Amino acid sequence: VADTLTGFQLSGILNLSSEKAPTKSWQLTGIANVSLGEMYGGQVAGIFNLSAQHHGIQTGLINYSKKITGFQLGLINVADTIDGESLGLINISKNGLHKAEVFGSEALYFSGGLKLGSPHLYTLFAAGVAPTKDLTRIGLGIGVGGQFPIDKAFISVDGVCWTIHNDDLNNWEAVNLLNQLRVTGGYRIARGVAIYAGPTYNVHVYDRRYPSVAPYAIYRGNSADNNTYTDMWIGGVVGLQFF
Repeated sequence: VADTLTGFQLSGILNLSSEKAPTKSWQLTGIANVSLGEMYGGQVAGIFNLSAQHHGIQTGLINYSKKITGFQLGLINVADTIDGESLGLINISKNGLHKAEVFGSEALYFSGGLKLGSPHLYTLFAAGVAPTKDLTRIGLGIGVGGQFPIDKAFISVDGVCWTIHNDDLNNWEAVNLLNQLRVTGGYRIARGVAIYAGPTYNVHVYDRRYPSVAPYAIYRGNSADNNTYTDMWIGGVVGLQFF
């Protein structure tokens, strides 16, 4: 525990710095770091970092800062206000990205998604469906990417991994993954509404018991035991983004 600190705090369980004066240091611990005042430096914890006002880096499973100028890296990152970026499974900040989307592609005709992130980096959670003659294809996706505004327009680049299921969500026995690299451009057509479209590069890796989702292929391959196939193709995506 320290009222004022310049240098390092190192512990196995907890580091605590009070709010009496700004802290210019690094906190490293196995469990939790807590800074109740203004901190310049970094927090590295096995589980939890908390800082009232942070200038620097937070790295842990869960990171929270009321106001941060810098970078958060963790499973869950939360900030009231962030001047910088955060990267993790769940990223939430008042001035970050909070976008809902509806979109479609040649693999999944009707999809919806939620982008959560810092001002430019985001995590995408998505679900989609494609009714076909023989079955109903269902996809559950997660991805990470960046969105960069240019006045009313924006450019997004992300990678998305979909688990593909046929008719229901009970078939998890073998690999059936659709991996996409998406590059899209968008334009705000009304307050809170934007349209976007762009090309995708697709790699479908699937067990032989499942059908391919590729409409065509620029590459087809199979594993040595002939049980796993890989199809690659260029496709596209078009959608609407809200908020």
